[in-house]
Amino acid sequence: MSLDEQWPTPELIQAAVDRFTARMPGWTPTAAYGVAFVPTDDGTGWSFPVVNVGWLHRLPALVLGIVTGRRTGTGTYDLTPAALQSAVDLLAPAEAALMYRHPNLAAWRAMLGRIAAGQDGRIVAVFVDSLDDEPSSPLDAVFRAQIARGECSELHV
Repeated sequence: MSLDEQWPTPELIQAAVDRFTARMPGWTPTAAYGVAFVPTDDGTGWSFPVVNVGWLHRLPALVLGIVTGRRTGTGTYDLTPAALQSAVDLLAPAEAALMYRHPNLAAWRAMLGRIAAGQDGRIVAVFVDSLDDEPSSPLDAVFRAQIARGECSELHV
């Protein structure tokens, strides 16, 4: 992928999905996924800013799979700022598709901004294979509670 690559059409985005899927043997789509910045000093005052549920937003999930190594299964993964920046870089060409909103990119960049500003915390990604699975961690339980409250994102890339 070149630094100036852009995917302004649904067809080019689908081509990116196909390329990324080919790079990840054994990849299974998620029922839900999200990324959160969890402040070190606040155990309860945080949430997942984007709650991705369903099949309409495969590309950001694939990108997260690439940077975390997740191929299948429900799980919680710690992300370094460098790994999240890699995810942003991989997904950024999709911003050329102006017919879509890109809340995952906006949220991920905001998390990187918090780290750059010196805020202490960790970045976590949660993948849920099936909503019937047991939560993989207390962070996953927070994510599931948001899903139960209906806090799901809109159609986006």
